[in-house]
Formats: sequence, structure tokens, C-alpha cells
Amino acid sequence: MNSLNDFGFGTQIRKSPFFDATVRWGARDFSVYNHMYIPRDFGDPERNFWNLVNKAILCDVAVERQVEITGPDAAAFVQLLTPRNLSTLEVGQCKYVLITNADGGILNDPVLLKLAEKHFWLSLADSDVLFWAQGVAVNSGLDVKITEPDASPLQLQGPVSGMIMEALFGKEILDLRYYWLKDFVLDDIPLVISRTGWSSELGYEIFLRDHTRGNELWEKIPKKWAPRSSLNTGDNLSEEQNNLKLKKKLSEIPIVLNNGDLFLTDDGGGLTFKLDLSNNTIDRVDNSFVTMNKFHGDLFSYDNSIYHFGGYGLYTTNSTLLRYNEEYRIWDEILVKKKFPLNNGISKFTSLITDNKYYVIGGSGTKNQEEVQNTDLIYFDFLPLRFNKFKNPV
Repeated sequence: MNSLNDFGFGTQIRKSPFFDATVRWGARDFSVYNHMYIPRDFGDPERNFWNLVNKAILCDVAVERQVEITGPDAAAFVQLLTPRNLSTLEVGQCKYVLITNADGGILNDPVLLKLAEKHFWLSLADSDVLFWAQGVAVNSGLDVKITEPDASPLQLQGPVSGMIMEALFGKEILDLRYYWLKDFVLDDIPLVISRTGWSSELGYEIFLRDHTRGNELWEKIPKKWAPRSSLNTGDNLSEEQNNLKLKKKLSEIPIVLNNGDLFLTDDGGGLTFKLDLSNNTIDRVDNSFVTMNKFHGDLFSYDNSIYHFGGYGLYTTNSTLLRYNEEYRIWDEILVKKKFPLNNGISKFTSLITDNKYYVIGGSGTKNQEEVQNTDLIYFDFLPLRFNKFKNPV
């Protein structure tokens, strides 16, 4: 591991609450972002990329400084800063916004978090929006207080991040929707957690609300998960490359028997494994993440192939039918000739296969973030590749 003596740092640039931990875990180089040091190098960049795609990475992004806006007119003032319509923004919701100047030029593109009716954070990209907001407030005629709170985010990104978060916070964390937030406490450490992040993989931002406990929080994450999987801060946490040892009941994971072999996927999809009971390991067998963010979908076997259908993720349910291609180790989407009859997709349903037909029973879809129950009996005919439905089954 590196030591602080390997670097030369000036006192005019701030260090994050996680700085010492990142050095211990292998940070090799830093740059400056929002007047704070950010780790930029944990080793081989290609390996770091595959860590993100295949497993999970933990990132110190405390440089995403927060601008806190509170007061009786907080909501009106936040709307003054951005052209995005915030009239439907709910408590506990996040939105991507643009902060513009008087000429419409973009000053920053933060994520806006609504913690309470009169309490907002702007999670910043790299520019001094705190000063801009304080300046705008001077002659706004609005009663607001604008400060930088004690809030420093980590990002946990990658397809395994959901399982890591469940190990840390329990099943409650799995109910957190994309671009929503919630308060959590981990061993008396106060946190705000949001389903946001810079990558296109499944991910979370963990906002530490007590800067004195940065190193403690950082160390809890790999220690909690190290016996189970491969979590990486860059390329440095675990040598496990192919096996994911899950300490969960198999009944909680979608599992299917195909050609005499047991296969399973994470409930959110994407990760696909072959179960080896002889040495209590699960060998990963896929190279793609087409099924990611498809929670409560259905994994099943038909004609010596594995399929995945439906599921919930990213605010909505889907009706995508996928087939696992064993030769190329990827999921291929089935191009159906007649689409699923429910526009809202479906999840949490029961299925049955008989006579080349795949039946979808019950379940629900999502419309305008509201759950809509399925009252139709729907089936997919594999021979003509068509979805059909019977109205009002008895």
C-alpha cells in the first residue's frame, strides 16, 4: 500500500474525509476538483474498467460538494436557479438539473436532492456554485439560507453493488428507487443514500453526514463484503475474479435447472452464475448486463435454453424477453412478432410453461410511478413468437 509520504500536497487544497483510506487502499495519483483532492489512479485502468462492469468499485467522490438551501422560500429559490420544472419534485426525490447564468449559459449540472419540504442539496460538478447561489440570493427577495453542509459522498457502482448494499443495510435498501434518497444509519454513522451515480451500472451514492467518521465508513464497506465477493476500489480489494460466494438463501435468488445444471441470477438481473455444490461456489458464466435493473422478473428454462422475462428497474417495468447464449456468454433479446399486450411491462408475476406456451399470471406493471395490477392471463407462444392474452380469467 502507498503512504502519504509518496505525495506532495499543499494546504490550500482540501482533503476529503476518505483521503487516508484511499491511500491505504492503493490510490496512486490525485487531481483537484472543487478545491479538493480526488483519487484518479488505482492502477491498471483497463482492470479498473472491468471491475466496474463485472463487480463493483468504491469511489471517493467527496469532491462533489453540496450546496444546502433551506428556509421558507427554499423551493422557490431552487427553481430560480434552474430552467428545469421542479413543481412535481417530491420529498425524497432527486433530479438532474442545469444551473444557468443570466444568459442561459451552463454553470453546473448537479443532482438536486430534496431532503424535506424546505431543505435541498445541490450535489455539484466542478464549479463554485455556492458563491453563485449566495450572490443570486442577495437581491432575490427570498428568505433562504445557503451554506455548505457537512456532507461527503462515496459512490458504490457496479452490478454487485446492490448485494453489497443489502449486506450493509438489509433488504430495505433494495426498495430505494432510481433517483430517490433516504436517510440511513450504519453503526451510528449518519448517512443519506441515493440511487444515483456517474456510471451506467447499478449504483448508489452514500453521503456521510459526519466528516470525522470518513475512514471508519470506508473500511466498513469492504470488510462487510470481502468474504462474499469481489469489491474493488480500483484494482486492490480482492483477488477473486470468477467466483461469487453468496451468503444468502438460495430460495431468495431466481434459480433454474437447465440440461442438468443449476443456474441463477441476481434478482436485479445481469449477473448469471452456474452453481457448483461440490465446493460451495458460484461460477459466473455471462459477459453482459442486458438484464440489469430487472428486479422481480422471471428466469426459466425452455427447449434447453435459459430465458429471462420482465422485471422492474429505473422507474418502470419492462416486457423484454431474453435468451442466454451459452456460446457467446451473453443475453440476446428475442425479437417477438407480436409484442407484450401491456404497455407498462410487468413484474412480480407467476409463470407456467406448457405446450410451447409461456403463461404470465398476475403481477403488476408501473405507470407514472404507480403500480397497476395485471388482471389478464397472458401467454407467449414460442412457435410464432407472439404474445396473446385472454380477458378476465376466472
